[in-house]
This record gives sequence, structure tokens and C-alpha cells, in this order.
Amino acid sequence: LSNTESNTLFINNVEDENKPKIFPNPITKDANLNINIPLDWENSTLVVYNIFGQKISQATLTKGENILKLNTSSGIYNVVIFSSKHKFTEKLILN
Repeated sequence: LSNTESNTLFINNVEDENKPKIFPNPITKDANLNINIPLDWENSTLVVYNIFGQKISQATLTKGENILKLNTSSGIYNVVIFSSKHKFTEKLILN
């Protein structure tokens, strides 16, 4: 790798560390959803939407580990986490 490529990879890694992490994904119906919130995302809101764009769940998140139980049917959902400064979207598969 050249220096330029190496720097680009490093920058991408830093950006990835500053995003919320949602796991496991896919998730089983009985499992808890873990959401890890970085420090600068404190006081974030999580909203889960179904494939029709209907809100099915909403929660306030704090920095660090947050645990959420989704009481809904199997399917594909969009998880949106936002704060006053950031927005993060990820697809979630519930089996």
C-alpha cells in the first residue's frame, strides 16, 4: 500500500469507530439488540421503521451499551439513530 492508501484506510477506520454499532444482525426474535453509542453521540434517539416506513419502535440512547428488545414480527427493518450532530441508518434483519 502506498502512503495515500494507508492514510485513507486509517481515516475510514477512525470514522467507523465514531459510528454506533448494532449487533447481532441478523437477530432472532428472542434476542436482545445491542447498540453501542460513541461518546459524541450521547443523547441519541433510535427509531425502527418497517419496510413500509411505519415507525414500530423508538428509544432514547445513552453513550456506551444500550439493550433493546424488539417485540415485532420477522422481517427487514431500518434502524435510524440520530443526535443533534449525527445521523446513522442501518438495515436490520429479524428472523
